[in-house]
Amino acid sequence: MKIAIVNGSTRKDGATAKILGKISEILTQKDEVEINYYDLVDYQLEYCTGCRVCYRTGKCSITSDDIEKLSEQIKRADGIIMGSSTFGSYVTGRLKSFWDRGHFIVEQSLYNKYGFSVTTYEIAEGSKALNAIKKFFLVSGAIRSGSILKRLKFNEDPFADKKFLSKLEKKVESFYQVVKGRKSRSIFEFIFTKVLLLPLIWKPRFLKRRDEYQGVLDIWKDKEII
Repeated sequence: MKIAIVNGSTRKDGATAKILGKISEILTQKDEVEINYYDLVDYQLEYCTGCRVCYRTGKCSITSDDIEKLSEQIKRADGIIMGSSTFGSYVTGRLKSFWDRGHFIVEQSLYNKYGFSVTTYEIAEGSKALNAIKKFFLVSGAIRSGSILKRLKFNEDPFADKKFLSKLEKKVESFYQVVKGRKSRSIFEFIFTKVLLLPLIWKPRFLKRRDEYQGVLDIWKDKEII
């Protein structure tokens, strides 16, 4: 079982990182679990230019940074745990740019993989940032398999609250069991992905404009989506 943990926070020692680190510790104790941890701040990241080359070729046109290689590593995981602090009622700009540059959504790059969302916040709107990660997983084809939200003062230790640690351990155990058991997506996710989004909205459009979306169609074929 391969698990990718992605820290979208700009702070490698902040509350989000500490929670993700604890999740890594918990999962490392499980049998046959391989953890790959990524701090996005360690990677050079250019902005998406909106050129749409990835739709045609399946690859990003920008080759001067690390994102194409990084996104491919994450896409190979069975489960993806993604965390962000809350900036301006949303995820960090670095995490959002990574989503854009990694071309995850249209390509359904996380199709049938398992997603766990982590968000911290200080004042307000943490739930909006958490919902942004959940939505990213949904529209990327993932099976959403847990989340945790923690409100903290700046530089506060999230594990000073022993109840929070217990809650986190239970949620991580549940995530592990879901991935291990290859649990199916929820009814809502099934209807959204397999009844509405793919067959009714995207597939007809992409087949009519095959030259523009050949890279996407090739990826879908590899994943047995079509």
